[in-house]
Amino acid sequence: MVSATSIVVVTEKAYASLYPSGADLRFVEDVGDVVAVLKRVLEIEADRGVLAVVSPSERSMPAGGYVRSYLSLPGVPNDVANLLTNKVAMKSRLRAAGLPVADFVPAVGKRQLRESTDELGFPVIVKPALGTGSMNTHVLRDPIDLEKLLDSPEAAALVGAPRLLAVESFLPVSAELTCDGIVVDGDVRFCITSRYNAPLIGGIGGMLGASVIDPDDRVSDDLRRLHRDVVMALGVTDAVTHLEVLQVGEKLYVGEIACRPGGAGVVDGARLATGVDLWDAFMRLSLGLTIEVKTDGLSPTPVMWTTLPTAPGRIVSVSTAADFAHIDGVRHVDMHVVDGDVVSSRMHSSTTTGIVYLDVPMTDRATIADRLTQVRVAYRLTIDGQES
Repeated sequence: MVSATSIVVVTEKAYASLYPSGADLRFVEDVGDVVAVLKRVLEIEADRGVLAVVSPSERSMPAGGYVRSYLSLPGVPNDVANLLTNKVAMKSRLRAAGLPVADFVPAVGKRQLRESTDELGFPVIVKPALGTGSMNTHVLRDPIDLEKLLDSPEAAALVGAPRLLAVESFLPVSAELTCDGIVVDGDVRFCITSRYNAPLIGGIGGMLGASVIDPDDRVSDDLRRLHRDVVMALGVTDAVTHLEVLQVGEKLYVGEIACRPGGAGVVDGARLATGVDLWDAFMRLSLGLTIEVKTDGLSPTPVMWTTLPTAPGRIVSVSTAADFAHIDGVRHVDMHVVDGDVVSSRMHSSTTTGIVYLDVPMTDRATIADRLTQVRVAYRLTIDGQES
């Protein structure tokens, strides 16, 4: 939360160590609790006034939108924040607009979850309507998978308390794509398209990443048009967007869209490919500042990024950036950890020990595969005595 002279952070106690000593922290049990967050913000408003709200994480987006609308502050408002975080509301609006989404039904609790699988038929994907980073996302291929899930510890995150779920038909996906944009005054000022190197579901802790799609590739044009249509259907006026798209044969389906920059290597990949900083744009739009995105003649360079495999536990030994310097095309290596750090058991699609960025021809799938193999061979990681 921003005033003329200071920054106040509303967060959870578990994240206090992420902030420097002396930071003004105000705590809530859950940053997704819009009522609790609003209460803290109103305390700040009464004390010194609030000029803007920045909610950079997926979980904080609904509360951020609610507070902005309540106090008439700049940035993504409550109704748009809900549509771009609540997958049920999002896909209901997209389906009503005639845009392609997988068949889905909402569900709350075990009974409705079972009924939803009866309605859709197997296989299905089950996920929280409000979720991020592929966490608590499950592919159920038959009734046996469903009962195993309901009998497992993971069920608590889905049906252990009243929680809205999105249950979707599982699509035979041939590729997973992404489109990252900047929208100002309802106009898409910037857009970059990429293809994921591997499926996101089931890939947590592995080598996840993406490569920029050649602007001359027809699928890039299709993605841009779809992104524009989704933005219009959801009423987005001023936001940084991260659209996930599923390709089934020649057809594209909207997976989901967020009103924040993508995680893992998305932001730095876009910056290396185009010079455009998505986080800078996000902050400016959140603070109500003017933003200029010059894209005339902008053609992205062929950048690929990949996360490095990891697993929960204390790191005994891990690679440094120098271990990847010999690989042809390596442009930048961002190591997130050092020996002695601990990887949390609460893993998601951005959980990694580091990210490697490479210049690789966009259309050369064989070279992309070769570079990924070289990165994996060069990488070393030992966690609690077990080498990975």
